[in-house]
This record gives sequence, structure tokens and C-alpha cells, in this order.
Amino acid sequence: MTEAPSLLVGAGHLQPCLRELGEAERSEDRFEQVFLLAIREGQVEPAQWADYVWSVPSPQGQRLLKNGRTLDLPEENVAELNRRAQDFSTLRLPVCRNLGIIL
Repeated sequence: MTEAPSLLVGAGHLQPCLRELGEAERSEDRFEQVFLLAIREGQVEPAQWADYVWSVPSPQGQRLLKNGRTLDLPEENVAELNRRAQDFSTLRLPVCRNLGIIL
């Protein structure tokens, strides 16, 4: 199945495309990568992934941004990570599973 797209790309009939990402979307990719790491380390639920991710920037004094505003309270940061983890679970995780990135 991978031969057909390769042939079409090679012949110039098909071109791979990636959407252009802004800074905010790139930073979310970082969290998605850590969500995947959390899953690989046995965390099952999105809330567990959020806690796992929060354990990385929290000790370093880092905070998340939401709508251009720094989330100062730990509860705000965890709530935002929970939201992102839920979105990831619904939108991106199925794609990652289908691509074999995560089992």
C-alpha cells in the first residue's frame, strides 16, 4: 500500500503536505509527545497523562499559556493539560494508533 503513494509522489502527481503551524500549535506538539510517553509508561487515562506532563515543567517553575495569559495556579495548569489530554485522546490518539506510533 505504501508503493502507490511513493510512485505518485515520484512522478509528480501527488505531493505530501503539512499544514503550516504557528508557535502555539508547535508548543502543543511538545505536550502531545509527552502524552505519548505517558501512555508508553502505562498511564491509561487522559487525566493521568495530564498529571504526568505537569510533572515535567512544574518543578522547573514553568507555566502554560492560554489565550496569551500565563496560568499561574497549578490547578489552572492541570485543568488546561486535562483539556489538551482529552482533545488528544479524541482527535490525535486514534491517528497515532492507526499509524503504529503507539499500540
